[in-house]
Amino acid sequence: MKTLLKNLPMHIGISLLALSFVSCATSHKPIQPISIPYLSSDKEGNVLLEYKYDVLEKKYGKKADKKDIQVIAIKITNNGDRDLVFGKDLILTYSNGKEVIMMPQSEMYKSLKQQPAWYLSYLLLTPMNLYITTNTSSSVIPVGLVVGPSISLGNIVVAANGNKKFKTELDKYNLMGVLIRPGEQHHGIIGLQSPNFETLEIKIVD
Repeated sequence: MKTLLKNLPMHIGISLLALSFVSCATSHKPIQPISIPYLSSDKEGNVLLEYKYDVLEKKYGKKADKKDIQVIAIKITNNGDRDLVFGKDLILTYSNGKEVIMMPQSEMYKSLKQQPAWYLSYLLLTPMNLYITTNTSSSVIPVGLVVGPSISLGNIVVAANGNKKFKTELDKYNLMGVLIRPGEQHHGIIGLQSPNFETLEIKIVD
């Protein structure tokens, strides 16, 4: 019995099948700034900053590494006696005193989201047929009609759902303009355009 795949250029078919295993869409694993262990901290007056780099995983994390975007979970505790607004009364600086310029959440999302339309390329598998030949008969099975659309649609759905969850979490933990009252703790997710893990400090603006 002979089995052959035809009606699709060999190099395209092999490439697409290989990509289907290594380039699949992924879901978004929540960062959950409220529950992660923080590894670094800084304090000014009665305000405590805690933070952790490298909190993104899966395809989002790989994309952040490739684009030199640092995604950081932060926790700010106000142990003072006055209200403080993040981004106005409280800012982040580097150890040299230079103010940290944070990426807007919308820009961070746009840079790191998956591209569902890319997975339409798997539709190129649609013309693929499976030819089965025995000593007495032969048959043709249009496997591409199932394989191409299935891989394409499945990845598009996963990517879209992952992006939705990623954006929802970024919006939820956007600290810019948030009022932090005395005794309160607030968690956030910030993005920096930098290839390095820089030391961060909290500064109270008088």
